[in-house]
Amino acid sequence: MTEITAPQAAPKGVFELKLDWYHLTLELAAATISESRSIRVSVDDVGRALAELEGFSQNQEVFKYVLDHGLGIIPRLNDFQFANVLGSVQLLGEDCVFPDGLARSINEKEIKVRGQNWSIHKNDADPFPSDHHAHDYETGLKLDLTNGNLYRKRAFVESITKKKLMAIRTKCVDAGFVLPPVTI
Repeated sequence: MTEITAPQAAPKGVFELKLDWYHLTLELAAATISESRSIRVSVDDVGRALAELEGFSQNQEVFKYVLDHGLGIIPRLNDFQFANVLGSVQLLGEDCVFPDGLARSINEKEIKVRGQNWSIHKNDADPFPSDHHAHDYETGLKLDLTNGNLYRKRAFVESITKKKLMAIRTKCVDAGFVLPPVTI
């Protein structure tokens, strides 16, 4: 009698295996950190944290770092201050429980200026280079909202023009942030 077996999937190539390893490592790191700190940390949070800590501006750099360090990324993230967000829901219109016109406290906001996304945290664990400052997670840059200086980690990169700084500050103020005075 002939035995019938399920068709075999084509074997994975080296890149596919590396991609699987990368995702599994980030998932395990996120789960380990979430459990040990009793907070919710996502795979994306882990990737952004590594990019910020190591000064990476490209996803490929995070990918290579994770492949090279494996689960060694977990101790590297021990002191990183992840946001403690349990989840969110959005209530609109009649479902909204707040009275009309109520001022709201903003803890984090992402603004978009000329195609760039800047994240501003009201209570950022690291007040460098200013309190408040903006993060561009795509490039790994921090923007000092008082003078327009750009930093990667704590190293000065360059300054943006006052006109560009004022455009970003206007968006921040429109989003509800109270900013320190401009120093340039």
